Amino acid sequence: TGRFALEPTKDATRVAKVINKKMLKNKTLQINLHDGTNLIIKEAVQVGDSIEVDMDSKFLRVLPFKQGASIMVSAGRNVGATGKIKHVSEKHVLVTSHDRGITLNVEQVVVL
Repeated sequence: TGRFALEPTKDATRVAKVINKKMLKNKTLQINLHDGTNLIIKEAVQVGDSIEVDMDSKFLRVLPFKQGASIMVSAGRNVGATGKIKHVSEKHVLVTSHDRGITLNVEQVVVL
């Protein structure tokens, strides 16, 4: 569609969105990421947050889903657009992108 193009990367890290989490028997947290990766971590993370991981899927840091965070739209008619979160409600998020407001479902947004 011309809106999004894949390019090779030389980055040492990547960003992945947390879509589910589960507490295991030994009180460790398993998180499931949007790309199918599962990680066991000790840090507090919420569903909807993004995490930065290296290319070997080792956890580096949490990128919280909150007002003021930089985002990228991952689905829908605005796919590929970037902006900042202006307001978060339970199922929707208001994003400012290029001086215009866009209301999106929470599932369509990845924190960068």
